[in-house]
Amino acid sequence: MLLRHLLSASVVALGFVACSPPTMVTDTGPADAQTVEDVVDVPVDMGPPPPPPILTGPCMSDTDCPNGGTCLLNTDGWPGGMCTQTCGRDYDCDTGVPFINSVCRAIPGSGSVDRTCLRQCLNGFDCGRVGYTCIRPSDTATSGVCVPSCTTDSCGTGARCNEWTGQCQAESETYPPTGQDNGQSCTGTATANNCRSHVCVPAANGTTPTGWNAGYCYSSCAIPSGWNSTSLYAGNEFPQSNCPSGSICFPNSGDYAEQGPGDCYKECRADSDCRVSEGYGCRRTFNLIRLHPDHTTYAEPHTWDNGFCAPVDCLNDTMHPCPTGYTCTTRTDAGGNMIGRCLPM
Repeated sequence: MLLRHLLSASVVALGFVACSPPTMVTDTGPADAQTVEDVVDVPVDMGPPPPPPILTGPCMSDTDCPNGGTCLLNTDGWPGGMCTQTCGRDYDCDTGVPFINSVCRAIPGSGSVDRTCLRQCLNGFDCGRVGYTCIRPSDTATSGVCVPSCTTDSCGTGARCNEWTGQCQAESETYPPTGQDNGQSCTGTATANNCRSHVCVPAANGTTPTGWNAGYCYSSCAIPSGWNSTSLYAGNEFPQSNCPSGSICFPNSGDYAEQGPGDCYKECRADSDCRVSEGYGCRRTFNLIRLHPDHTTYAEPHTWDNGFCAPVDCLNDTMHPCPTGYTCTTRTDAGGNMIGRCLPM
């Protein structure tokens, strides 16, 4: 390392002798130090080398990926890009990095049966990257894979987040997308419809009514911190998270970990914010399970400042009778509880 030497000023001795001029003392100190301009080829500290590319890691092009892999680009939906490769079995997807596991799966929701290497996860936190969440192929699956759930700052150069699809899109593409917003009616099937998100709860499955009259558009999200199995959510208002404006993010499984999967529903503060004439109301109250001293449980209702629009339970909620033209029909929900839904007469 080049050390810079400071020149010490030589002492100039001035002798005074009558009628004699002062005697000048010659500078015999060290040679002048080099200036920065005199120095060439100074090595620059570039810091540690970048980490090697890995499967499921970020990328901007195929050349950023190992072993001739493919980069799923940010402009094609993947926040920050993601390295992958085609595969025939899980063994083909070994990342070579401890605690980062990849599996051979078809991309969920793509409609394709072609398999590729995706990061394996138990919850959203396992994905290890902002803009991703963990989804499982079924409620009984022991693990899932990481899929896009973009945020406004996770897409990178040349792309922006489409909050309705949860995927990044090229900045040149139409935004906001065309179609019905969350909470509005939809026609078609669950995946082929007129929603901005391309996801719809249809009014009926075949000939069986769902209770979501005229259909209901919604989208996906990654839940923020604060959700839990005891108090549900630790704030007075349910969060928006990475949902579109006017929606709240609500967990859609028992995964309450940060970045876990959720659904975006239309936000409301009163029934009038919802499609009341079609049997919808503002759901702000939820039963929290509490424990008696004898270890038996009981339900304690808790109301938040906001909620989301959903079909009313005309059987158990006397404050929400069915509107004109609808009748209350009982059914069993996924938890085995009897509920009521308003269906057209």
